[in-house]
Amino acid sequence: NIKIDSAFPISWKKGTAYASSRKYDAISFRLNGNALYRHGEREYIAKKNDLLFIPANYDYSITANKDEDVLVVHFYIEGSDFDEINVFTPQNPDVFERIFQDICKVWRTKPIGYKYKMYSLFYKILAQLEIQEEQKNAVLKPKKLQMALDYLHENFDSPQTTIQAVA
Repeated sequence: NIKIDSAFPISWKKGTAYASSRKYDAISFRLNGNALYRHGEREYIAKKNDLLFIPANYDYSITANKDEDVLVVHFYIEGSDFDEINVFTPQNPDVFERIFQDICKVWRTKPIGYKYKMYSLFYKILAQLEIQEEQKNAVLKPKKLQMALDYLHENFDSPQTTIQAVA
């Protein structure tokens, strides 16, 4: 069960800041700048075009080495047990930039049906994360191995699936 709280652009100047823990999760797309996030002993680097997930109830410091521009979505996930920051570097950042720009515009203008548009765009972000992660993983696998894995996924319960067929 997901509830979207808000979506908007954020800009800040070079320097260090502290963010206290909040009740919502956040996912952002970095338009400009690089930053170092610290939580306890852990450090995370977010660069231009990266997506950054920050879980609820998580405090951190951020050190920006130049001016920053970020598009962010705050949301709640019921029963979430995420407990650390995740940084994702997309293969096709233009897709994410467009979706994040759209979700921020819908939040700002609040047209009729905006809540459903927000959910639609949010799920597009999640779908693109999965698509691009799978594409990245597929590139790392040899083509023959990927073909065998695809065959197994499609035919694992078939009696005709034998070691020879997979080979």
